[in-house]
Formats: sequence, C-alpha cells, structure tokens
Amino acid sequence: MKRYLGSLLLLIALSACTSSIKGLPVQHPEEALPSDDPQHRIHLQVCYLGAGGFLLRCRDSALLTAPFFSNPSLKRLALWRISPNHPQIDRRMALLRDSLDPVGAILVGHAHYDHLMDLPYISTAYTPAAAIFGSKTMAHILAPALPPKRLIPLNSQIGQWQSAGDDRIRFMALKSDHAPHFMGVKVFGGKYHRDLEKLPTRGSGWREGQTFAYLIDFLGEDKKTVEFRIHYQDAVSSFPPPYPAHLSGPEARRVDIALLCVPGFDQVDDYPETLLHQLNPRTVVLAHWENLFAPFPEDSRNLRTVPATNVKRFLERL
Repeated sequence: MKRYLGSLLLLIALSACTSSIKGLPVQHPEEALPSDDPQHRIHLQVCYLGAGGFLLRCRDSALLTAPFFSNPSLKRLALWRISPNHPQIDRRMALLRDSLDPVGAILVGHAHYDHLMDLPYISTAYTPAAAIFGSKTMAHILAPALPPKRLIPLNSQIGQWQSAGDDRIRFMALKSDHAPHFMGVKVFGGKYHRDLEKLPTRGSGWREGQTFAYLIDFLGEDKKTVEFRIHYQDAVSSFPPPYPAHLSGPEARRVDIALLCVPGFDQVDDYPETLLHQLNPRTVVLAHWENLFAPFPEDSRNLRTVPATNVKRFLERL
C-alpha cells in the first residue's frame, strides 16, 4: 500500500510533465463520409475518441470501444471522489450522434474508471440498443446502472466469435493482461464476484477485472468474407494475446489495423515489438496517448501527451 501511494503521489508530481503533440503524426478530425458518398461503401472509418475509445464504421455497420471523456485530474483521482462529467460527455458525443444509430455493441477491455465510468450515461443517452461486452467484473460494476440483458461477460467465451448485433460485424475476446502503470506498480487491480449496490465513486472502486484484447471483423455482403480485420487492446500487455488455433486455418487473415495502447509500454518487455511480429498489421493506430487528466481541448492541435510517457520513443519502436 505504501509503495502504491508513493508511486501515485510521485505521478501527481509528474502530471505537469506532459509534452506537446507538435511533431507527432496526429491526424486531426475529418468529416465522416456521408452515406451517399460512393467511398462510404468500401472504406472502414476509424474515429479515435480518446483514452481507449474508437468508433469503427463500415457501410451501415458500426461498433464502439468504450468511450471516456470526463477526464478528472490526477489529484482528484487520488484524493477525492470522481464522477462522470455529463456536459463534457454531451459536448463530445454530440459530434458523433449521426453515426451512432447502427452501434449494437460496445467492447470493454478492462474495467478501470477511464474505460467504464462514462458508459452508464453514454449507453443510456446515446446507444440505448447496444450491448456492453467485457469481463464479469465489468458486469458486476455496471449492474446498479444498467439492465442485466445489456451486460455480457465473456470470461467463459474467450476465443469464440460473438455477434455485434449486426450480421456484418463479429468479434472475439482474447485473454490479455494490464501492464504496471508506473515504477512497476499497477493500480486499481482486483476483481468483483458479485453485483455492486451502487457505482463506485473513487478510482480504486473501478477494479480492473480480467483484461481482454479483441479481434474484430467487418464482413462482406455474403456475411462470411472478412473485408477488414482489426486487433484492439485498451491496455499494454506483458504478452501477445494468444490467437485461437482455428485462425491459422481457413479463417487465417492478416490484420488490417492494430489499435494499440501506449502508456505502460516501458513497464514490460518487448511491447509492441512482439505483438507486431505476431499481428503483422498493415496499419497501426495508437490509443490512450493523450493527457486524460485534463479536459479535451476545443482544438485538437492543443492536445498534450499523457504524463510520464515518451510517445516519441514508442513510435521509434514500431
């Protein structure tokens, strides 16, 4: 406990040590392709939402990975209560409203606050038809806020294809883990084994649970042919998530896009090198690299990197 507290206080002291994104290969927001644009039919649109959040869309099919916009300060996270910032969420989600109707699934890699805390509000106000997939701990945490039929734990279904509420999207959970945050210490670990009576109000209440990576396929008109394959993980892992043996047979296909988490890469060995060797992706998109302890700026060019993380060094290792 003393080691954890000392590391957290040191991280607070370092929280001002963020860097400008100047010189980083950041692609700033573009307008989504309208549905009547011929390119809309053949392109996978990837919209990064911050933290581990992505909106993935192809044709009229779409999927979300857990969005997070509230961004409490590190000091508040360590010392006080935290809660969703509804105005901040509304400001960001309003930009996506026209793209959210097809979303039938939200994927959660692990249950820390920066992936889960905003979900009860978002899933009620913006994606009421979407099921939320993740760990048993995730389902236990969200039980006070959402009906059981919307919370789908995948602990016993690792490596099995799941439907995203759309027969043009399938995904499978892959067993993964979560790297230490800082100085070899991982915070907010642990699991829940029963439903909570109310949502957590402190960061430590949002326990990690089992961490998953996901393989996501967008399928063609025959609902069998894989048009786009995506590997997604919202936490740095100490090992490459193992792919099921059957993916080396008829279902073998190169990964088109790897959506990879950045912070913590220097806390484990050979990340992302070993993972990239396994995936051999055509494209890599980075996540969780921006400062999540400050409000998202109006102009994305004013973003800064997450504290105590050398994003440029990570890029050099790709």
